Amino acid sequence: MSDENTTNAIDDKKTENETGTSEPPPDWSSFFIVVGRTVITTLLYYLISGCIVLYLSKVAFAGVIPSNPEFYPFTDVKNENKAHSTVVDANVVRGGKWFGLDTLLFNANNKTFSTKINFNTTTADKDCSNYIVTFLRDSPTDPKKAKIFVEFFSKVFFGTAALNNTVITYIFSFLYSWFAESLIILIAPILLGLLFTVSYLFNFIIFIYFYIVNVGSVFKEIVIDGNKVKYESLNFEQPFGFFWAGINFILWMILFWVGIFFYPPFMMVYSFITPLFIKGTNVTNSAKEKPIGFGEFCQNVLWYKGQFLLFLVSIGLLSPAQKYLGTTGFQAAILGLIFCIFILHFYNQLYNPEEDPNLSVLNANSNSNSNKGVTPNESQSGGKNKKRNKQTKKQKE
Repeated sequence: MSDENTTNAIDDKKTENETGTSEPPPDWSSFFIVVGRTVITTLLYYLISGCIVLYLSKVAFAGVIPSNPEFYPFTDVKNENKAHSTVVDANVVRGGKWFGLDTLLFNANNKTFSTKINFNTTTADKDCSNYIVTFLRDSPTDPKKAKIFVEFFSKVFFGTAALNNTVITYIFSFLYSWFAESLIILIAPILLGLLFTVSYLFNFIIFIYFYIVNVGSVFKEIVIDGNKVKYESLNFEQPFGFFWAGINFILWMILFWVGIFFYPPFMMVYSFITPLFIKGTNVTNSAKEKPIGFGEFCQNVLWYKGQFLLFLVSIGLLSPAQKYLGTTGFQAAILGLIFCIFILHFYNQLYNPEEDPNLSVLNANSNSNSNKGVTPNESQSGGKNKKRNKQTKKQKE
């Protein structure tokens, strides 16, 4: 027993002599494995969710997400009175030194830049006319495709989709108006998780509502007159009408229990994904206007918010450093993080947004109404946008 204790004491003394402390030696292999995993997951975690929430906020503020089930793309009727286009700001960049702190501390008069994206209802309606919308919109009036339950589910789907779009427009336009882009990226993962949970419960309730209020559609019969399709009430005085109504009601009940399990999660995902297919036009340079969609928007986020994303990744490295490298390694990681901040500062000084063809100076209305209280270095963190002039929002095509 004494020999074993002596051996342990010698080993402990060795470790203490080699590292200067009684801590175990650094585990570099585990550290690099965890660091690699942390870098990938952090980038994916914030980049993907941040891009989704940011793009939804731009589209929502433009007011082009279809939200009226009585008009196109949900029906063939186009609401010309509501047609409009709106220019929103993306990639908000504030010039200056020390990530814009000179503006806040010394009242420096630095310009603010952004990418101008024009969204219009005509393009948005077309982009939202996917296969599901087109099928449910056109089939009830097509003599070859008309079915009682297709007509019924078109009313249920368009009612729930329009209501979801209304809520999304309200929530994400609020984000665009009041939160900096960097803050939106930071809270995006939590926000999406919360919204998905609430959205599931919301769609569960409204599915039941629209399913019940449209039950009268299943007690119809299809009458085809040439190329026209009519839905007339069943004649319950005749045995066939009563029998057909009973069959439809049984099917209605069966489909209700199937839909109540599958429809809410489907609509939850559908309502958040569909607006991402809406494309806009980059009108920053009037001589070189070009289409811009969600894919290119994500590339811009990675470029203009790269410093902020790297900062988030760097913060995530401190915990593995403390766990696998000990106190000395943790202190070195902090020094490395401070060094990176200085490097990013010098990059910020070299980068001149005035020479970036993808950016232009915010106009007077935007500077006065949309960018009060811009967070430090909007060159990589976004701008705080307040309510924009209503005339801009309602601008006609």
